[in-house]
Amino acid sequence: MPKPESPWSKGNVALLATLEEIGLPERMVTAMNRDGIRLVGELVQLRQSEILRKRGLGVKSLQLAKEILRGLGLSSGMALKGWNSDRASEARGKMGRELRKVLFGLVKAEWSEHESLESELRSLLLEASDERNAEMLTLFFGFNEVGPQTLECTGQRYGLTRERVRQIAARAESRIASIWRPTEHLFAARDLLNSGLARPFSASEFAAAAKESGITESAIHVDGVIRALNLVGEPCTVERFRVSGKTLYGGRPNRSVLEAMLRQARKDTSARGCSDVGRLIRLAGQDDDDLDSVRRQLSKFDEIKWLDDEKTWLMSMAVSRNRLVNATERIFSVIPSLEMEKLHASLQRPRRILIVPPEPVLAAFLEANGIAKVTDGVANALPGVPDKDLGLNDTAFVKALRELGSPVIREKLEEYCVERLGVNVRSFYVNLSYSPLVVKVAPGVFSLLGEKLDPECVERLASQVRNARRRNSG
Repeated sequence: MPKPESPWSKGNVALLATLEEIGLPERMVTAMNRDGIRLVGELVQLRQSEILRKRGLGVKSLQLAKEILRGLGLSSGMALKGWNSDRASEARGKMGRELRKVLFGLVKAEWSEHESLESELRSLLLEASDERNAEMLTLFFGFNEVGPQTLECTGQRYGLTRERVRQIAARAESRIASIWRPTEHLFAARDLLNSGLARPFSASEFAAAAKESGITESAIHVDGVIRALNLVGEPCTVERFRVSGKTLYGGRPNRSVLEAMLRQARKDTSARGCSDVGRLIRLAGQDDDDLDSVRRQLSKFDEIKWLDDEKTWLMSMAVSRNRLVNATERIFSVIPSLEMEKLHASLQRPRRILIVPPEPVLAAFLEANGIAKVTDGVANALPGVPDKDLGLNDTAFVKALRELGSPVIREKLEEYCVERLGVNVRSFYVNLSYSPLVVKVAPGVFSLLGEKLDPECVERLASQVRNARRRNSG
């Protein structure tokens, strides 16, 4: 069988209101609650004589209650067919904030238009507390440029204990949650948070957008706005999270993508020296259409250094080990001045540096890491570039090429390094192919990077190598 029709189903939802919500004085609310009478529907079923018998109530209280009920189209001693307190509480839960919105219109609560969110929030606090407490709660709830404060911090500021601050705040929260007011600026802030900003966003970005759109007059903190929305029961889809020490606002997918891109940027910086943003997007599983958004999000982090104006190449300054830094520092500790074209070609030899960036990006990389200054296509080592430990093999090549002179044929270089300097023959051939300090200028002919060579000398040595190979093959 269907449930019998409820007294409030015909439109008089005021029966579902609590006694506080219709504005009855606290003394009368306390007296009624003492006997389990909490809702208006329960109160109107009492006769006047029953109300007067309540402890602490008199004719004056009764008269005030009658005036308030009359304004709602109700009176005492009503017979409510089908009234059930449990079903009434259930109906209140289903209506939620919509009930308080309807009651706002029924009780004709005073609420003037406000010019800013700050003014609205202060008015809410004044409905829930006195002037002094409203000032204290503004600090505690964070309705300012700083954001919410702790109980202890707030108490110290106003000479109150933590417990006293908690009590005042709890009472204000309960009062604010029980009313509905047309806080248009707060609703606009909710919409801005939920869908008006590209996610994730920072507190400063929200403050600037809220001020620009006329919602706020000052740079009110986003945490304070979120706290206000929670107090009035308005939904907010924004979550607060931290990535690489920076507080941002958005959703879990935003956080996961950012964390993935920062991890890859650090990994690429360590292994390659730098990375291009397109690679990060692909590895993070994002679409190329997100390129501008990714650039904007990565730019939030101080560790990200862009190496070109187009923001295509980047590096993470948070990485302690960087193979491209190590390779270039080794080169400039031996050759203090070098043409960028030769440097770029030389860096393509080490097998650990898989991708060498374009020359303009490489130039920005050198300057960003304090290694060299590039002018007119020539990189000059900056003062203070440390002498790198070249290791046994590179040290042997440098010593051999300086002693023997550049260029030199491979047989003489091998003899010097292996026989005189004790380099392992297998290591010799591996490093001959990959060392960035050694340049292959012709088949079987090698030189130290950056040295000026006589073309005739190179051709003469190359001819010697070709003749030797013919004799050996014959």
